[in-house]
Amino acid sequence: MTGDNSGNQCELGTDNEHTRLAKEWCEALEEKHPEITDLGNELSAKKDMNLSAYLYPHNAPGEAHTLSTEEWELRAVAAWYAILKHGVEDGDTLAYC
Repeated sequence: MTGDNSGNQCELGTDNEHTRLAKEWCEALEEKHPEITDLGNELSAKKDMNLSAYLYPHNAPGEAHTLSTEEWELRAVAAWYAILKHGVEDGDTLAYC
């Protein structure tokens, strides 16, 4: 993914507060909104995805449709879940083009 969280840094690593809170957030989302976390897990599997085109298809070459607010919000939360869960589980950054 192009972009980072340099404006809002957190330290994800073993056994610290940020990691614990991230895990709790992911677990709560998994429990309350499994459809969103399923979408996030699908995103994690697509290593060559253009996240900007996924969130803003109207700006992507060859695309013409704009997402509804509801669909954009669903995709944004799923993307954040995928990024955060990957960071917690792998201690690494999930990067998309």
